[in-house]
Amino acid sequence: MALFLFTLIASYKGVINSWDFISNLSVLDYFLIGLLVSLIGLYLWIWLQTGYKIEKDELYIKSGPFRKTIKIEHIHKLRTSKISFMALSPFSGPALSTELMEVTYGKHDEVINISPINKKEFVKVLVAENTEIHDHTNI
Repeated sequence: MALFLFTLIASYKGVINSWDFISNLSVLDYFLIGLLVSLIGLYLWIWLQTGYKIEKDELYIKSGPFRKTIKIEHIHKLRTSKISFMALSPFSGPALSTELMEVTYGKHDEVINISPINKKEFVKVLVAENTEIHDHTNI
């Protein structure tokens, strides 16, 4: 998308390899460039700041500016799943891998996808904290 926006602005101005390109920008161009830089920053923030921590009977999930805390006692089920690389999006959930772990929790069986690095140890710790978790991970 970033490349598309840059190409769109550059082709609109008709000049790509010239300093005149910068001096001839309109307010809309500056807005689109600002949007582009913001989206790239958000993607980097999510990519570099995604993690999971189990502490004090809670699962803490952090993905860029997004935070989620789940009480381990509310987790019902763990299940592994896979998605294609093309379907992977930082906005679909706090998981940076195509090999996901679905965590089902809460009264309404909410599901969140995560991708801890050491899935086996992660499952072991969660099940040790809450023995009523149905482990369907086959890890």
